[in-house]
Amino acid sequence: MPEHWTRNHLDVIARLGWVEEPTPLLSCDEEASRRALASLTIKRDDLTSPLVGGTKTRKLDFLLASPEWQGQKKWASVGAIGSGHLVALAAAAKELEAHLDAHMFWEPISQGVKENLAFVAGGPTTIRYYGNRISMVLRRPRLVSGGIIGGAKVVPPGASSPIGTLGLVRAGLELADQVAAGELPSPDHLYVAYGSGGTAAGLALGLALGGLRPTIHAVTATERVISTQSRLDQLIAGTEEALKAAGLLSQTVKAAPLTIDRRFLGRGYGRATKASIEACQKWAGVFPLEPIYSGKAMAALLSDTQELEGQNVLFWVTAHGGALPETNDWQQKLPRALSTRLAGGISRRQVLAGVCVLAAGATLGVRLTGYSRFPNWSGHVLSRWEAEVVAAAAEALLPNTPGEANIGPTVEEVTVNVDRYLVGMPQPMLTEIHGLFGLLEHGTPMGCSITRLTRLTPAARLEFFEKLNGGPFLIRCAVRGIRDLLMIGQYQDPRSWPATGYTGPMVSPPKTAPLGPNGRIRPKSRYDVLLAPPGAQPKGVA
Repeated sequence: MPEHWTRNHLDVIARLGWVEEPTPLLSCDEEASRRALASLTIKRDDLTSPLVGGTKTRKLDFLLASPEWQGQKKWASVGAIGSGHLVALAAAAKELEAHLDAHMFWEPISQGVKENLAFVAGGPTTIRYYGNRISMVLRRPRLVSGGIIGGAKVVPPGASSPIGTLGLVRAGLELADQVAAGELPSPDHLYVAYGSGGTAAGLALGLALGGLRPTIHAVTATERVISTQSRLDQLIAGTEEALKAAGLLSQTVKAAPLTIDRRFLGRGYGRATKASIEACQKWAGVFPLEPIYSGKAMAALLSDTQELEGQNVLFWVTAHGGALPETNDWQQKLPRALSTRLAGGISRRQVLAGVCVLAAGATLGVRLTGYSRFPNWSGHVLSRWEAEVVAAAAEALLPNTPGEANIGPTVEEVTVNVDRYLVGMPQPMLTEIHGLFGLLEHGTPMGCSITRLTRLTPAARLEFFEKLNGGPFLIRCAVRGIRDLLMIGQYQDPRSWPATGYTGPMVSPPKTAPLGPNGRIRPKSRYDVLLAPPGAQPKGVA
């Protein structure tokens, strides 16, 4: 391995050639002087390519040129309705004459979100809409785990696979080349948004290979359950393996130091904060920022300048270049549920809240107390009455015959599992979930009964759920929501597994999983046992 790499070292790996020249650097001398920084430099990745720009182009440059993507003309991927990742994929699909199934979930509306949605919908795409991320992942797990869905090959979220991350390794080497050419001082600190992790992981590896070791501040735009240290470790390790497979690396590289900054997430993914909006306004007309990702990273930098005094600081722009073209008929391609919500029609959360109010009014005279199933309940998220709703639903939906003993965990244990699963969920999602339980408990008049759910027999509960499942879309979502939560509570208990008929192999428990060179468990290594050996045939194939 050479002492210091340049970006040309990666030329042996196939790519599409969408990012040829280094993206420009912007020196902000006045701002640096005002804040007592040695230097402040902006890396303009909004100018990466003639497609739409943005850091995502770097990932797709490698990913879509890799052997497994050769000849693939139908893609699928996931993102919020204003996803920059889906924007980049829609532009790439048009360039490569492919088709994109864009699986979208809701996020708060802004002008930037509408512009991105219009661009994606106006491209060679089919839009598939889900009310939220949990519903989407539970209904379409392959969108996260990978593979084929509906005949389309799945692009990983954010294109952050080891092959895609090579694009950011090259970006780190590109910056090292610019430092060597005297275009900017070697940075002491680098600020970048952390979404799916590929940008931060790739830069940490690429900068180290190029001989630079700034502290990388990965400022989270997603919740803690998604933006983890293990996610970054996994991407770095996987990208090292890709370099080794290409014959470019023979030993593990000590990546540049990387710290996760969670201070500026705000209320959750897709939600702008006062600080991120102010950061966008400050630099408006100079370079593009948006308040969901890059605006939060810039807010972190501006907040830290006192601690950064006298040091060289670099900010990495990840957003696309803006000014996206729009077709006239893009709204006609949207699913009805998404069109209704965009138009200000009633949302699922409003349905849950409204029906709960109506149901409560319809059940005047019915006692709203008397919950005794869990006398010592001390749940983390669920209240005592909500725990009883979960248990009552479990009795109706989990056994083959309502009211029978559950296979595996008891319904009480399923309830505890559901409560534990909900810990750490974003508050907006918990608001929906609390509304869901209220709807199910006191919405029985919709099934022609004035008796609340927990007082119905298990068979009557099942009949109620079946009636709701035949109702309007948003009401059907309520039934599916409780069903999905029960499935999670049921199948996280190993005692439920034999009933599925699966006999192994089993994933390694954490205590026996092999460790990576940094002493951490490589999450992927726990699942290696599930991979079939080369040449293996499915059971039943002669």
